[in-house]
Formats: sequence, structure tokens, C-alpha cells
Amino acid sequence: MHRLKIASVFTVLLGVLAPTEILSAQTACAPGTFSVDGFEPCIACAPGTYQPATGQQSCFQCDAGTFAGVPGAAACTPCQPGTFQAQPGSMECLLCPTGNAQDASGQSSCVACAPGTFAPTIGATACTACSPGTFSASFGSNVCVACSTGTAQDDPGQSQCDACDVGTFASSNGSQACAPCAPGQFTPASGASVCLDCPIGTFADPATQTCLACPAGTFASAPGTDTCVLCPAGSFSASGAAACTPCAPGTAQSTPGQAACNDCDAGTFTPAAGQAECQPCAPGRFRPQPGMADCVDCPQGTFQPASGQLVCFQCEPGKFSATTGSTSCQDCQPGTFSPAEGAQNCAQCQAGTAQGCPGQSSCTPCPAGTFAAGAGMSACVDCADGTFAATSGNVACAPCSCDDSSACTVDLCDSSSGTCDNISAFDNLPACMLGPEAAIIDPACDCYDFNCDADVDLMDFAGFDASCMAS
Repeated sequence: MHRLKIASVFTVLLGVLAPTEILSAQTACAPGTFSVDGFEPCIACAPGTYQPATGQQSCFQCDAGTFAGVPGAAACTPCQPGTFQAQPGSMECLLCPTGNAQDASGQSSCVACAPGTFAPTIGATACTACSPGTFSASFGSNVCVACSTGTAQDDPGQSQCDACDVGTFASSNGSQACAPCAPGQFTPASGASVCLDCPIGTFADPATQTCLACPAGTFASAPGTDTCVLCPAGSFSASGAAACTPCAPGTAQSTPGQAACNDCDAGTFTPAAGQAECQPCAPGRFRPQPGMADCVDCPQGTFQPASGQLVCFQCEPGKFSATTGSTSCQDCQPGTFSPAEGAQNCAQCQAGTAQGCPGQSSCTPCPAGTFAAGAGMSACVDCADGTFAATSGNVACAPCSCDDSSACTVDLCDSSSGTCDNISAFDNLPACMLGPEAAIIDPACDCYDFNCDADVDLMDFAGFDASCMAS
């Protein structure tokens, strides 16, 4: 741009001093410069300012988001992506700080990285998503934080890590996934960094991811088990047992995995703990009550021939049992008796009585003509010749009072009445004496000892001994 300039000068013309106007052309200031009147001489716009037109008397400040780094700028330069300028009239743009980014040019600010992203260096044009196993919780993060123990994150770009579910754990930082607890282990709550062994008496339940008490009839003797063991036969357990309890004496359990033992039935027993079966009482023993540890011997006077019995039987009259634990009763021996049931021993027959048979409940009085002088007689004794017993039950015979007046007569004393009969020794010969042997009898009525017992009495007629007489 040019303009004319009028100048006044004085000249001498014809000897007369007179003013004269002279016209001249001037250049306008170029873009990026200015002057007071817009014409040269011009001044370059200072850094941070610009002037896009010619012939200007001033420069403009660069807008925020732009800059002019050198003097004489005809235009401001937009800030590049990754930079910004918040102040107008700036000579330069600033790099976005860490945790911020700017993907557009000519911006007056940077954008803080959203949660789940980060910008670790200055001048970032974009934020980076946090990798799995890390997170950023707030805006403007310049670093992602590793998931702490007990948490995990398997997705990128997350603002938090998730606590491990019950039954899982993460033992190290930066875990992308939680690991399940081993069989027999558990976590008491979510967010666990380590699994714990289930205590004794419990097991790890996969359905609930917790430890449950072993059911009654089972046990867990060691920590960290995922299954409980059945109690063996002969034992039992309540819920949550670390060991099974042996069945007490008097009880038994034949089936594994039971919560209680059963009392032995009456007539059976278990002598020791931990028995699967009850034993029957042996013959000679009994047990009327259930749940006992031993059987009882049958008392004296009773017996039991069978096993597994509740009671013993009393010995019948005529029998006895002198010892305990008898399987049978014994017959009373001849000369003894037992009058009632349950005898522990037999009584001797009293004097004057006798019993010749075993197993009797009473003794029989000796009949007339017999006696029993002492107790325990198996048979009564006939009264001797010349004695008698007129009543029954005699303990002795009385002497007869008979007169022997002739050598060839015998005074017979009736042993049951005591009466005397004087008879001839030849009057009542038995039939055998009337046979051929009769010829040896002396017709003169001599008395002979026919039975060779060194005396002459009535017995000689009943016991004739021909060989003796022949001699």
C-alpha cells in the first residue's frame, strides 16, 4: 500500500522566495508488523501476537490453544495434539501432563484420563487402558495399580478389582483371576488372599463353599478334608466329631456310620467297649435287664441249660444245685431229699426214715419190723431175731421176751408185734425138707444146724444146705 506525502519546500524563483509542495509515495506495514500509522517503518509483532493484515497499527494476542513462537507472525499456530495452551498471547504450547491426554490440535486444555485408563508420560495424545490385573480408580491417573491380594480383574480398562468370591483366593498382587480353594479348604469371607484348612470334625462343602460339621455317624480326624469318614461298626459319633466313640460295654452297633449304639437285649451282653455284636449269656448264666456289660451266674438252687436267657429255673423238688452257674440240677442221692423247689442242697433222711431212690422230695418212715438208727439211710434195716418194732418210723428195735424151753424148739418173736410163738424145729419144715433130703434128718428130733451158721434157729429151715449136712 502506498500513499502520497506532500512536502513544503522553499525555492527562489525570479528572485522571489516562495513555498513549494512536493508529493512522495509511502509503503504500508506488511502482515506480522505494525506501526503507529501503519506505514513503514514497521515493527514486527512480538512473540505470542500476530497480525494477518497490512498497514496495521497493532498486533493481536494469539488465542488460547494457539501460539506464536517468533516475532512477526501473521498467524498463530494451533497447539499440536498432546499439547495445550490455556493462556492467550502465548509463545508456546505446553505438553499435557501425565495422567492427561489431548488428541485434537488447538486445544486450551488436556483431558484427564478416565478411571480405568492412564497416561504415564507427558504429551500423551490418548490414555491407555489399564491391563488385566490392574486398575485406576480416579481421573487423571498416570499409572495403573496392581490388584491387591484377595482381588482380581480379568478385563482391561477397569476402575476397580473384584474381591475373590467365597471359596476362591488370590495370593499375589496383579491377579487376573481368583483360584478355587483346594479340596478340604475354605475362605471365611470374600476377598481372601489364602484358603484355610477346614478344622477337624468338618469338611469343605463345594455347594456352599464353606466348612460344614461332619454328620452324625461320621468323623474327620485331620484338618483340610473334603469328606467325612463313616464310623466303623462298634462305634458312633455325634455331629462335628473328630473321632468316633467306641460303644460302651453293654451296647453294640453292627452297622457303620451310626449316631448311637444300641443297648444289648436282655439275655445278651458286651464285656468290653467297641463291640459290633452282643454276645448271648452262656448256659448257666442270665441277664434280665438290657444294656449290661456282663451276665450273672444262676444262683444256687437254680439252673439254665440254654444260652441267651433272661432268667434261671428253680431246681425241682428232689433235685438241687449247690453251686452258682449251673446248667442243670442234680438228683438228691439215696438217703437224701429236697422237699421244695430251688434247693441248694439235699437234706438227709431223718433217723427212722429212709429213701432208696435218687431224686426224691421226701423220705419214707421205716415200716413196722424195721428201723433206721441214723440219718441219711437209703434203706430200713430189719429188726434182728429176738427184736421187734411195732410201729413205723423206728430208730431202733426192742428185744422180745420169749422163753426157749427146749433145744429142739425155737421161740419165734414177731418183729412187727413182739409176740412169741414156740414151735418145733421140725413142725413147719419147708417143702424142700420133705424131699430126698429129709432122710438125713434124725428121727430122734435132734436139732441140726441145717444152714451151717453155727446155731440152730428158724433160719435153718429156710436155708437148708445139703452139702453142709453131708459132711
